[in-house]
Parts: sequence; structure tokens; C-alpha cells
Amino acid sequence: MIQIFAGRRRVTALASLCVCWAAATVHAQWTVIHLQPSAPAVDSHGRGIAGSVQGGDVTVGNSGHAALWRNTSAWVDLHPDGATNSSVTGVTATQQAGTTQLSGSYHASLWNGTASSRIDLHPVGYSQSFAYAIAPGQQGGSVNVAGFYHASIWAGSASSWADLHPSAAIQSVVIGVGGGQQGGYATVGNINCASVWSGTPASWVNLRPGNSQESIVNGVSGGQQVGNARIGQIYSASLWAGTAASWVNLNPAGSILSSCFGVQGGKQVGYATIGNVERAGIWSGTAASWIDLHAFLGVAYSRSRALGVWTDVAGIHVIGYGLNTALFRDEALLWTFSLAPVCPADVTGDGVVDGADFIAFINSFGTGSPAIDPVADINHDGIIDGNDFIEFINGFSAGC
Repeated sequence: MIQIFAGRRRVTALASLCVCWAAATVHAQWTVIHLQPSAPAVDSHGRGIAGSVQGGDVTVGNSGHAALWRNTSAWVDLHPDGATNSSVTGVTATQQAGTTQLSGSYHASLWNGTASSRIDLHPVGYSQSFAYAIAPGQQGGSVNVAGFYHASIWAGSASSWADLHPSAAIQSVVIGVGGGQQGGYATVGNINCASVWSGTPASWVNLRPGNSQESIVNGVSGGQQVGNARIGQIYSASLWAGTAASWVNLNPAGSILSSCFGVQGGKQVGYATIGNVERAGIWSGTAASWIDLHAFLGVAYSRSRALGVWTDVAGIHVIGYGLNTALFRDEALLWTFSLAPVCPADVTGDGVVDGADFIAFINSFGTGSPAIDPVADINHDGIIDGNDFIEFINGFSAGC
């Protein structure tokens, strides 16, 4: 049980295109905003993002406080009066979902931007409930039913609670919601199986890859599910598209352990352990596409994780946290990549123009939709078309 406190278009021009793969060095375009509040905050964690809104928790004294940010370290304390702990684990543009500890019992909770606005989602007659995710009009999590957790969804009130628990499972949990789907896991035969639902117990789909010992879904968006799967002794960041057969192993080269937590706009975020360091990172659908976000932090940070991602025409925005070893605390972090780059052809934002940029552009171009993947909308006019293709090729050939 998880608890959180402390069909593509064909590009015919490629047939005759001669591409030079020589790299050109440019300035990296990832920037980092430090969301750690000033005293009396002890530490902080960013956990959810939607546009310019971020959610998570801030430790004040010995208590976790549900927190809300808007791109700066100034924060809104959502901690209710009388609570022991609280945390936000998912946000929309207007609401926040998470969990509040009241008199020793955990209650799934929903806020509308202030501490006093909290709505208790805890269904009557049950001992514990948790909310882990939110999408417009829906919250997801779990409820303790007779000693076992059941995957659950709500529609803004305790009375709206719906039990998604599959009949074949011992216990189940929803961790991500989006686009009419719910993702998480179901324990079947003592094995945790990555799972996806579409609003009913009967809609449950077991996503566990056939060669895995266990698996889990942590995030859902746009028909994609992300999480991890254990193959042998290695936990690998994972991506699905609704079926077990669609599983993609995202574990990057050199990583001994990785996991994905957030997905949106064709981007996946999480971390990979390389050189015994947990390093926040972002993927674009393949293991080779991984970008090391930890590299954009200062030397004071000894580890980091990315937990949520948001893409729009302006850029890519990633929420998470890192351990500041110099100050002995976790700090909420917001990574941002501008889609109006110094060099338009450096779509991966790794500071060079090379084959990885070409592949990322073509993959994005093939979706034909900035809503699915905005990378190929080079001129930021809200559509992906031949003008973007020409501008990318010109920039790629020039090498900036």
C-alpha cells in the first residue's frame, strides 16, 4: 500500500533527404525553479502539476502540510485545522487531491485552493482512504474495505465513491487518472499487476508483462500508462498503451533501477539510478530518448525524482524534488524547457543538434497533434504541418 508523507503520417520528403549527423553545441534550455519555501518550512516535495499550478507537501515542524504553488516558492498552505499530516498528490487547474490524516485515520481529500475548502472524500463506514490522482471531474485512490485496499474513484464527494476492485484481486489501488482511464495495480495471486480501468470493475485490464515478477502503473494520460515492471532483479521504467502486449521498457542504458511516475503530451517522467544516484529524467517513448534532468541541478543535490509533467505550446514543465545534501533537506523543484529554443532544431534540449533531435521531431511530427506531442510545432502556431518540417530542417542543416 502506498502512503505519501515526508497511425502516423508518412513523411515522403525523408526519402530524398540527406542528413548530416554532426553535433552542434548550443546552450541548454532547461531551467530550474526552486519551490522550497523559506522558514519555518523544513523540506518540500513537488508531486503534481497542471499548467502553472503545482501541488505537493511542505514539512512544517514535524507535520506534512498539503501545498500549492504557482511557479514560485510562494506557497498556499492547504493543511486543515486539526490535521496531523496532509499532502497533495495531484492537481488540476482549479482543484487539488490528496490525503489528510485526522485523529490517526487517513481521509481522501479534495481542495479548491484553500485550507478551508477541503472536501472529505472518505466514505462513511470505512477505516482509511487515500486520494492519489485527479483529473477534471474525477479523483482516484483507494479505500480500506474489510482490511484490504480497493481501487476507488470519486466525483467530488464522499457519496460519489465507486469501487473498482476486480473480483480476481486480493487488493487494488488507483494511482493515476486521466482521459476516462484509471491506472494503478491489482494484487492477483500475491503478485502486484500493473492495471488500467475505464470506470468499472469489469473494465479492468491486467498490464503485467509476461516476463515480469511484478509491475505497477503510476500515471495515466492520453491513452498511455506509465510505471515500472520488475524483470529479474531490475525495476524498469515502463510505458503501456492499454494492453500488456504494448509494454515498452524505458530503462535507460547504464541504469540499475528506474521508474516512471507522470505522463502527459507524449512525455514520461520519473528517475533512473545511474552510478548509485537517483537522477530525475524525462522520456519521449523510448529508453534511448531519456534526458537526465538531474544534470541541470547544482552539485549540492545528491539525488532527485520527477513525479509529474505538463506540456503546452510554451514548453515542457516537470515537477519533482531533489535532496540538497548541503542543507540536509528535500526541496521541491520545477524544471522547465522552453519550446521557443535558442536553436529550434534542438528539440530534445540536451544542448546539441544531432540524430536524437531528428528522431524526436519525426516522432512528434507523426502524431500531427500538438495536444499529443507539441515538440514538432516548431513555429508555435498550434498546428503541426509542412511549415514546421521546413523550419526544423533549415535549423538542423544550419547547426545553429
